[in-house]
Amino acid sequence: MRRYGYTSLACALLLLCGATARDSLSQSGITLDTTKSITQYPLDLWDSEDGLPQRSVTAILQSKDGYLWLGTQEGLVRFDGLYFDVFDKSNSDLPRNNITALHEDEAGVIWIGTRGGGLSRFAHGEITELAQTEGLSSDNISAIAGDANGVLWVASSDGGLNRIAGGQLSVYTIDDGLPALRVYALLSDSAGRLWIGGRDAGLTYFDGSEFIIEDVPGLEGADVTALLETESGEIIAGTSGGKLIRFGTDAGPTVLSPPGATGRQITTLLQDDGGALWVGTVHGGLLRWAAGHWESLRSEEGLSHNTVLALFEDREGSLWIGTDGGGLARLSNGKFTSYSTTEGLSHEYTFGTFRDSRGNMWIGTDGGGD
Repeated sequence: MRRYGYTSLACALLLLCGATARDSLSQSGITLDTTKSITQYPLDLWDSEDGLPQRSVTAILQSKDGYLWLGTQEGLVRFDGLYFDVFDKSNSDLPRNNITALHEDEAGVIWIGTRGGGLSRFAHGEITELAQTEGLSSDNISAIAGDANGVLWVASSDGGLNRIAGGQLSVYTIDDGLPALRVYALLSDSAGRLWIGGRDAGLTYFDGSEFIIEDVPGLEGADVTALLETESGEIIAGTSGGKLIRFGTDAGPTVLSPPGATGRQITTLLQDDGGALWVGTVHGGLLRWAAGHWESLRSEEGLSHNTVLALFEDREGSLWIGTDGGGLARLSNGKFTSYSTTEGLSHEYTFGTFRDSRGNMWIGTDGGGD
């Protein structure tokens, strides 16, 4: 694991002394402090040298027992903060190693979506498979969501939508009113609707009996690739072209314009417990909307890769980031706040500080005084 405390990539050791494996998943204790710049959070990185089987992390969740679960292109990974346990075709009944989606249901069963291997479930230490031969519409799974009634919804990238309830499997395709067979994103909202984003299909929701196309300006015929419900009940949709549209308010839809996202696919959306909006992109890094402005974290600021595939906020308030080829990253509050040229310091090298009688802090740097 590598830790970077500020943008000049100064290294520091991560000490896990006195913590159990599960406790060591995060040390922050609260949600990320939005008064800090995105580059002021300590940034921890893990890759194949630290035990990941492969450097693309496609899905992240924290299970009820506290472990962090990761989907990679070379298997399912359980992480306790110290060690990575890998489940793949060589040591389990996982049908394919390329994991595309993860979901934990109310019973603590972890559902695993794969590319080419259908859907599997991890329960009581064993993996069992549900494939196309058992009625699944496709073996290429793109998203998984559970609703308040215990129904499991499974999207495929080429075969429509699957519903699993009471041990029964139902399949929905274009013949049933689904606007597209290529489904990329699912969201079960607080009002009981299932939102569906797909290829060239805009945005649709299922109200329990039929599929209804939502008329949102800017989303007509778009590839909707990410969905989020905010704490106030609004829906945010991200597209393959970098559009980010928020709707569900009396004022009507709002177009959010993250800097650097134009023309770049929105891959994942998350609102943390502090209300900040986090956006993962293809080639545009990680974006945050907080305190009325956008910020970005890219490779030049220490992120290991500019394509972000997965985001997850753990119970201790840290943000976990899965990248496409850069491994796993974590942002946490940390005990210290760093200042660098990103925050306006004239030079990274500092050699003296002085607080004057008015409480102002003066900093001597290699670029002059600040």
